[in-house]
Formats: sequence, C-alpha cells, structure tokens
Amino acid sequence: MARAFYVGEAAKLAVTVALFVVVFVTMKVSFAALFGAYIATLFVYWIALANALPPLAGTATAAKR
Repeated sequence: MARAFYVGEAAKLAVTVALFVVVFVTMKVSFAALFGAYIATLFVYWIALANALPPLAGTATAAKR
C-alpha cells in the first residue's frame, strides 16, 4: 500500500516538472509569476484540506465536541 503511494507521488512530481519544462520552453512567461501562482495554489489547497478534515482525537478542538 505504501509503495503505491510513493509511486503515485513520484509520478505526480515527474509530471509537474515535465509540464513546467514544457511551459518554459514553449512560452514566454515570467518565472516569478508562474511559480508564485503555483505556490499560492498549493498553499490554498493545503489550507482547504486542513479545514475539511475532522479534528484529531485528543486535541482541544475534539474535546469540545
């Protein structure tokens, strides 16, 4: 099970890098703007994911329920 997770993560990373290379080779884009937008998107994704998950057992938030 863990092996499949790591294979999936490696494939996702490889596709991401390949697509960044394709964009930089074929288009005229601002390096800072592209990576800034990418980092902002990842940040919002992780914040939304953290808010959507149930609280961990044993934390102060879980004790209030």
